[in-house]
Amino acid sequence: MHSRLPLLPAWSQRHGTQLLAVLLTIVCTHPVWSQNFVRLTDPANPIAVDQGANGYNGCSWIDFDNDGDLDLFANRDKLYRNEGNGQFTRVNDHGLGAGLVRGLGSGTSWADYDNDGDLDCFFSDARSVLYRNEGNGRFTAVTAGEIGKAFENRGWSCAWSDYDNDGWVDLVITHPANFVGAPLTNHLFRNQGAGIFSRITDSDVTTGQAPYTIAIWSDYDDDGDSDLFIGAGPANGSTAPDFLYQNRLSETGTADLIRLSTGPLASDARDGQNFNWIDYDNDRDLDAFVTNYRGNTNGLVNQLYRNDGGTFTKITSGAIVTDSDISLGNIWADFDNDGDLDCFVTNESGFPNRYYRNEGDGTFTRVTGLAILDKPVNSNAAGASAGDYDDDGDLDLFIAGTGTAQALYRNDLANGNNWLQVVCAGTQSNRAAIGAKVQIKATVHGRSVWQRREISAQNAFNGHNSLRVHFGLAEATRIDSLIIIWPSGNVEYLTEVAANQILPVTEQVSAGTLRPAFNTDVIEAVVPFTVQFTDLSLADPQAPVTSWAWDFNNDGAIDSREPNPVWTFTAAGRYTVSLTVANGVATKTITQPDLIRALQFGRASTGELANVTSAALAASWADFDADGDLDVFLANAQSQNNALFANLGNGSFARITAGAPVTDGGNSQSASWGDYDHDGDLDLYVVNFNQANALYQNQGGGTFEKITSGALVTDRELSSSCSWVDIENDGDLDMFVANVGTNNSLYVNAGDSFTKQTDGAPVNDRGFSQAAAWSDFDNDGDLDLFVANSRNENNFLYVNAGNGSFTRITSGDLVNDHGESRGASWADYDNDGDFDLFVANGQQQANSLYQNQGNGAFVKVTSGALVTEAESSQGSSWGDFDNDGDLDLFVTNTDRPSALYRNEGDGTFARLADNPFAADNNFATSASWVDYDRDGDLDLFVTVNNLNSLLYFNAGNDKHWLQVKLIGTTSNTTAIGAKLRAFATINGKAVLQTREISGQTGFGSQTGLVAHFGLGGATQVDSLQVFWPSGKRTRLHQLAANQFVTIDETGGLTRVEDNSADRPAAFALQQNYPNPFNPATTIGYQLRGSVKVNLSLYNLLGEKVATLVDHVQDAGSYRVAWEGRDANGRLLPAGVYFYRLTAGAEMQTKRLLLLK
Repeated sequence: MHSRLPLLPAWSQRHGTQLLAVLLTIVCTHPVWSQNFVRLTDPANPIAVDQGANGYNGCSWIDFDNDGDLDLFANRDKLYRNEGNGQFTRVNDHGLGAGLVRGLGSGTSWADYDNDGDLDCFFSDARSVLYRNEGNGRFTAVTAGEIGKAFENRGWSCAWSDYDNDGWVDLVITHPANFVGAPLTNHLFRNQGAGIFSRITDSDVTTGQAPYTIAIWSDYDDDGDSDLFIGAGPANGSTAPDFLYQNRLSETGTADLIRLSTGPLASDARDGQNFNWIDYDNDRDLDAFVTNYRGNTNGLVNQLYRNDGGTFTKITSGAIVTDSDISLGNIWADFDNDGDLDCFVTNESGFPNRYYRNEGDGTFTRVTGLAILDKPVNSNAAGASAGDYDDDGDLDLFIAGTGTAQALYRNDLANGNNWLQVVCAGTQSNRAAIGAKVQIKATVHGRSVWQRREISAQNAFNGHNSLRVHFGLAEATRIDSLIIIWPSGNVEYLTEVAANQILPVTEQVSAGTLRPAFNTDVIEAVVPFTVQFTDLSLADPQAPVTSWAWDFNNDGAIDSREPNPVWTFTAAGRYTVSLTVANGVATKTITQPDLIRALQFGRASTGELANVTSAALAASWADFDADGDLDVFLANAQSQNNALFANLGNGSFARITAGAPVTDGGNSQSASWGDYDHDGDLDLYVVNFNQANALYQNQGGGTFEKITSGALVTDRELSSSCSWVDIENDGDLDMFVANVGTNNSLYVNAGDSFTKQTDGAPVNDRGFSQAAAWSDFDNDGDLDLFVANSRNENNFLYVNAGNGSFTRITSGDLVNDHGESRGASWADYDNDGDFDLFVANGQQQANSLYQNQGNGAFVKVTSGALVTEAESSQGSSWGDFDNDGDLDLFVTNTDRPSALYRNEGDGTFARLADNPFAADNNFATSASWVDYDRDGDLDLFVTVNNLNSLLYFNAGNDKHWLQVKLIGTTSNTTAIGAKLRAFATINGKAVLQTREISGQTGFGSQTGLVAHFGLGGATQVDSLQVFWPSGKRTRLHQLAANQFVTIDETGGLTRVEDNSADRPAAFALQQNYPNPFNPATTIGYQLRGSVKVNLSLYNLLGEKVATLVDHVQDAGSYRVAWEGRDANGRLLPAGVYFYRLTAGAEMQTKRLLLLK
């Protein structure tokens, strides 16, 4: 039985509030000591037989399933459910740590970050992740917002605490410089509630880089806020002062962590690892203990500081401060239930673990002969955690070590001492009560003794003890007084509490309280998606909440009056959500700015293409099998086979595993698709580094023949990129190859063979060339060349004279900004009719954007994130991902997440963060905008070296679009070099958009040989002009939006496929319209599959007079415009003519009448 006293004002020792009489701590003698730890060895108990992972890992006792007994998580990925009978079940598929890149060590910290009643987990390592407890044995990784950036948040240890006392736990992650990738500062996150975390960057904690080790929060100065302590830990034999930060919340009203520089705690140099704050002498203030590394070489010892009313005295005698080991972690617990805290220290290989028994008089005895001290030679013990897993009142011990050093030890205490355990649940404070102070007074050995504990989510090495508060009571059978000082400032008193029980205590809500709060089940997803909102508002029990008003889109209108509503978000963007609650006494509102992040992109996670791991450097997209959808070829380096994926048309891909293109292992860098032999299908050229390049001739039917003769495939250079290009506009595709450190190569197609060009600027200017990009930047009808060079060399720009010769441009910023250029891409980003240039630079140099002035000159853009953020960029790709009528840009980075820049339509760009690629940090190389699922919006593919490549699907929006495929006849078949101009009225303004069909762009990218136009709200393209490489022009008018159109150079052939229509079920030839006609008519037909098609016209004598179509076409509906001319362009006489459509084995014939 116990009684609860009335709730009193907040405890504040600093401000002189005297709530309790200060009682002297009486040192007492101990009864006969009897301590026995038994290692569990039952082979049927997985916790007893599983071996520990390599590295410096932690562990924690937690009740993750809320069944009342303690479960265990052992880094890096073992979760054990306590079955309540001494047995544990290994939980599979829990999700914690799954698939993460691992570092030297990993830590966890458990707390209820969303205050929903179950413990969540933060996992720190080479990738640091927050896992939300779903309550069903599964944990979901939180990927949204700053807290979701796993790579940027990499670190060593992590610790939750509510350092601003707002009822939500905040988080610190330590980053040990040079231990977990490139050095970073520490990471500090403020929990704003509703699942939102803000990154704090202006704190002493997040300033500067150092080999930070373990972090622990504790209110060491008893002023009511959590202070922070981080070990200095060089771990290299040197020493440095640790990092102690005092929280100024109680002094200034603002949670600001200021580093301390005076006093022995802040100034003593050591190789500090694991701080702990404990009241080892039962005088009700917190003393400090810290473990030191490298004691075997530098004579460093662990250190204990006694707190004498705010003055710290260093203890210098006793084994606990004279043993010179390689120490890592320390935990404090009253293992013998005698009323004072004992200490357990974990040591690295070659040194036994240490157990120091507190004698109750300020001294400690090193105990030997215990099972917990033994570990195999050459094994480490890092983390340890104390918790009463069998609910028998004494604390058991789990040690996280390597191999068989990992073990669970049951405490079989035989001294009969009594105990109390307290389970705290916050209401106004955070739900797990992290930071709560619990004090008890009991009569021990005839004397009144105070004991003190603090609930901590990091008080070991990369882990923590159970969140239950445990007190040993010796012979005491009851607790005279129990005080809980909650983080909110509330203070709770209980008296006459019986011993030998696990006592739950829930924080009482203060009178007059009304605090609106809510949670969501998702804050970031791809549209459309539905969010469940849950009211978590706190109110005085005497005046509960009676009304709710929700605004989900910040428009001032009430969207719901339900306490726990659902809402569907259909458009991409950020949404501010507010909740107003009332209880008849007061009305209060909470607003969460930009809470919901509705994404336009989602990452594909299933299928072979989304899960292929290779040394991919570049991706080339094209419809190699002529089935109407885009396939992709990956150029793999490091002697790996290249990869070819056929698009199955249902959003999935099948990997081609047979044939030369995918079995010729090499050091491939990039590839380019083009129909060099004019047979109507796409051939493939692949460049290799320091190996002969390869040409694969498409034989149709998905097979290729490798060409083995000629300089094009026998030259061995340090090739980096390639591109098909028709330099003379003669209809034959030539090949340009960029080489590193040698002359670049140009192979001219003579129709039946290739000749290597040896004269002229493009092939005699040696440089460290990385990539080449072709474009008719001067609008004279032929393709000009830009070459990106690294090694701080100037880039090259060549103007095509139209006869196969080039002039190198030597003036202007574009060719004199020497740097570490990796790739470049042309685009008319400002819709002025000429092509501008983006250059991606590596080695943390700013990228460059050059605006074409239309007179052969370029102006370098110098403002905006696109050209001022210093990153190590590689690839780039332009595409109108939001279909608003202007080109956006994606840039790949090798040292940080890649970036999407949205074109604002006014010459500026905004970097977008609310998409999955903002958190995907890998060695990204190339990027390609392609509509792989044929839904009218551009999806994104990113190659990643030695990790899974990334395929992002675009969820789209309500804006319109048009996609155009060109088929050349006089020009090269793939229409490389063709220019398209689309005129449309967008947002009431006439807009001209210009596109160009390219053989390669960015860094080794090819984007499908298709032109994509975003049209905003326009429902049609008023005029579409095609400027063919041959010089011919095609003009079409009033093309409806949301269609795939194919245009043939011969006679204005168009194939129109409505995106919403199903593919034709039957072969059909339609009657021409109008009929009779003069001067032009249109012939329509349907194909039910990909097939070789011939559409020809005959006179009454059966003589063929014209051929309108003669190549492979995909399934779909087509229209052909015929102007009454023969194959030579001459007008035919009036009369009756027949037109015949042949598609494979099917054929139909109809007649038409040409009038004068």
